[in-house]
Amino acid sequence: MSTGLFDFNGTLPVMGLQVVLLSWLLEQILYSPIQGVIQKRQNKIQQELQLAADQLQKAQQLTQEYQTQLQKAREKARERIRQVQQEAQTMMEDQLKQAQQQMTQLFNEAMQQLEQQKQQALMNLSNQVDEVAKFILSKLMKQ
Repeated sequence: MSTGLFDFNGTLPVMGLQVVLLSWLLEQILYSPIQGVIQKRQNKIQQELQLAADQLQKAQQLTQEYQTQLQKAREKARERIRQVQQEAQTMMEDQLKQAQQQMTQLFNEAMQQLEQQKQQALMNLSNQVDEVAKFILSKLMKQ
């Protein structure tokens, strides 16, 4: 018997059977469970990616809604500020008109008082002139 590199004797089918049996055992014991774990992991990763994508889309929608609400709130605040400024302007104009009316009234009252004082001073002066004239006349008459 010669032992060459490839001897085709009774051990070849046994070795072939061993390879097939070992392949089947490895498939059952090692490869199938590992493939199951890998498949589960891929499914879980895919689910988490889908969940993350859904959450990202929801976050973008919420961001858009918040931006819209913020814009509306800013516009409402601007409108309210404009109204308050307009009300303040109107109030200031009303107060200015009232102050002008009061000043005009005070001025008119002061002018009336001055006119009365002038008339009274003229009457007093006239009375004093009359008295002085009477005094002078009485002095002249005595002489």
